[in-house]
Amino acid sequence: MKEKVHKSVSLILIFTGAFLAFSCSTYKDGFFQSSTFYNIPQEPLQMDIDSLMKIKTELNNESRAILKSINHYHDNYYPARAADINYLFQNLKNHYKIDSCFQYIYMHTAIDSVKWLARQNLILAADFYNANFQEDRWLRRVINRGDQGFSVEENTHLHSQQFLWKNKTRKQKNEQLTINLTSSDKTIFDFIYQNWDDKLYEAFYKTFEFGSELLGDLLNWSYANPSPEKNFNNLIPHLKKWDIVCMKSPNRLTDKLIPGYFGHVGIFLGDNIFAESTQKGVIYSHSQNFAEGNIFVIIRPNSVTNEQNERMMQILKAQIGKNYDFNFNVESPDMIFCTELVYLVYEQIPWKTERIVRHFTISPDYLVLEAMENKNLLIPLYSKKGQLVENPNPLNIKQLIN
Repeated sequence: MKEKVHKSVSLILIFTGAFLAFSCSTYKDGFFQSSTFYNIPQEPLQMDIDSLMKIKTELNNESRAILKSINHYHDNYYPARAADINYLFQNLKNHYKIDSCFQYIYMHTAIDSVKWLARQNLILAADFYNANFQEDRWLRRVINRGDQGFSVEENTHLHSQQFLWKNKTRKQKNEQLTINLTSSDKTIFDFIYQNWDDKLYEAFYKTFEFGSELLGDLLNWSYANPSPEKNFNNLIPHLKKWDIVCMKSPNRLTDKLIPGYFGHVGIFLGDNIFAESTQKGVIYSHSQNFAEGNIFVIIRPNSVTNEQNERMMQILKAQIGKNYDFNFNVESPDMIFCTELVYLVYEQIPWKTERIVRHFTISPDYLVLEAMENKNLLIPLYSKKGQLVENPNPLNIKQLIN
């Protein structure tokens, strides 16, 4: 009996040791590969570390403000606001640019004091992420999925935490670093547990995504093409930039099976160009390719200032090229579904969402309902089978949804 216990304990220790070695293995000199260094404005060796440290302090304060806003609005009943998600990844992109400089300086400088200072700041950066991002399960999972629109690569945060727990890093923390680290009360076993928990969740998340994608592909094979010339062309002259076009396509099988009245939505950018997210991903479409429906409702912002126009275009461009989100999760901008595109780009609008399977989603119907209640939005146009109605009665629109 004792031998069995000893064998079991030995196996556990061997497994734990192997996993520790694997979990804490990362890039040799930091948490970026050389090929993924962020765009650095000048030769890092010529940059002043004190200036970089000052920028990091400002970014840390900005991060805390974003996290405070997220914690204020985000809970089991409400998703993180689109503006907070967008600013979070912009902030991370700027963080990683500076971290890249520290890592580059550490790898290439010949001055020992500069090398030591650069590595110390890299450790402090990883420690800041540990203290502010790692303990929030939702937050670290979203960050680890990345956001290519803001050049935040997948698992960069995870690599920063692996770097933090490397033997070499821990040795430098204990022997050389005189500053008290905020992660000093955490243990490597906390990190290992969180990492395993995230891997299990991601396995479930990706399984659900695969099933949803498979169903979507099967349904997409069977639909009849309506005539966009007949149903949509007379609507185009009335559209304005930033109009949101909600569309119903009765000939699509998906329109019959997916809950809600409207089945798709796109953003009009002028000159017959739309931005939309399809199974091909987030793309620009010509009106002839976008308009597959025969019933349309137009949602229009009351006004878009020059500043808002610039900001919305910046966010929109960051989404182009992303894959379609078959999990329909508005809080995960690594992949985008059609109404999530609207959710993120029109970050000034408090869109209503619903919680399904542990995450929040939003349907085209919810956009229409918000337009009826929000004074910053209006519904100027409704079209059915080519028949255009200006300033439609909201009650008639609501009856379609209900």
